[in-house]
Amino acid sequence: MSSAQGSKAVKLLSFQIAGIPFSVLSDSPQHDGWLSAAYRQFHTSEKPGLNLAIRTRPRRSFDSLAPERIRWNGSRWTLESKLFRITEAPESRGYRAETASSTGIGDLMRTWFSYVLLSQGGVLLHATAVVRSGKALVFAGPSGSGKTTLARLAGRQPVLSDESVVITRSPHTRRGKAVFYAHGTPFFGELMDAAVNKSAPIGEVFLIRPPNSGSNDDSFRLTAVSPSRSMAELLSQTFLRVLSRNSLEILLSFLGEFTEGVRIRRLEFAPTPQIWKFIDDQSG
Repeated sequence: MSSAQGSKAVKLLSFQIAGIPFSVLSDSPQHDGWLSAAYRQFHTSEKPGLNLAIRTRPRRSFDSLAPERIRWNGSRWTLESKLFRITEAPESRGYRAETASSTGIGDLMRTWFSYVLLSQGGVLLHATAVVRSGKALVFAGPSGSGKTTLARLAGRQPVLSDESVVITRSPHTRRGKAVFYAHGTPFFGELMDAAVNKSAPIGEVFLIRPPNSGSNDDSFRLTAVSPSRSMAELLSQTFLRVLSRNSLEILLSFLGEFTEGVRIRRLEFAPTPQIWKFIDDQSG
């Protein structure tokens, strides 16, 4: 659907990520074009349950803002950073965003969706996920830890994302434990064309890092990680950079259940194709 706003044509775009349909209305044709291309696998005809309106502003409009903070006004929150401002309007299931006209909106969209997702019981994790034998193997770690490398080495196996993976809890349980799913996202790293709009139950989570210095180039190592340590590391790999007390409690509760219900191990690996044979041999 299109309309006119002054002399500019604006276009309503509809997407669905991890089962959450939403619309985006921007006053920037450049933003429209980027979203249409980058999120093309996530377009939907579903009626949006959430709405995000984005307006561009001169870069200097954000110079006085803190690096990042959340302010509360009654039941509404406003997230501010040096590049954008997002305000919640819960009564209309809508959000208003302003962003610097000289920047893209990739970070704004990922940040906004992270907070929306948390409010609906999910978490966006700095991770890659590859589906093997019907199960999602999730590899979480900071930039430079090897997420994109693992995605590249996955061959024809479906890659949900090489950068940002949605984790949700199923309403069903298995043997008395919660079941968690990994979902593909358009919040890609280097492999925009690799990510797919699919989901799968999580088989295992790996906290990844390169092998220790001095080890053999072809070395791989898996070690156990305690739930408390896993929780601390996964907390650092979310995209929720500032939190209210209530949001932090929701996040910690989710991660606590997640680390108790899913096997999590540390993986040190060399970037060779043999890594997948090693993972297959050690999984199960």
